[in-house]
Amino acid sequence: MSVFYKLTKNKIANSKSNGKWFAHTARIGNMTWKQLCRHIASHGSVYTEDVCIGVGTKLLDCIMEKLGEGYTVKFGDMGTFYLALHSEGTDSVSEFNAAKHITRCQLRFLPNKSKKDDVNLTSTGLMQRYDFADINTKIAGDAYEKKKEEEEEQDDVEP
Repeated sequence: MSVFYKLTKNKIANSKSNGKWFAHTARIGNMTWKQLCRHIASHGSVYTEDVCIGVGTKLLDCIMEKLGEGYTVKFGDMGTFYLALHSEGTDSVSEFNAAKHITRCQLRFLPNKSKKDDVNLTSTGLMQRYDFADINTKIAGDAYEKKKEEEEEQDDVEP
């Protein structure tokens, strides 16, 4: 399984790294919730796509409910979801007004750092799990496959 990357040049004039090239993740697309549920169901599961969608939707609703009640939610061996607030400071406790001074509420995720089983979401664990490939290689490969398919289709057409 490959994680694709693309190289970008640092163009920040006053940076010590100006002119150097760095790898950044490159994504090949988006997967919708329905597509993910279809994918889960395709793994030989007894659960159909609609069951996966229903369970996943209920799971999301319950996670959000528990976060709103002040809990962190440990998601099995994957990690923990929690909420984080950002606010403007005030000079005194009595001055603070949540509606005015809280500026953001964000959903955060802390990956599991356990090294048990096959789930190790630390940097070291992820480095061991994936290999890395230049996205340009993927794009070139896809373009080659598409051209080959088009040529095969042309061969199939009788004159």
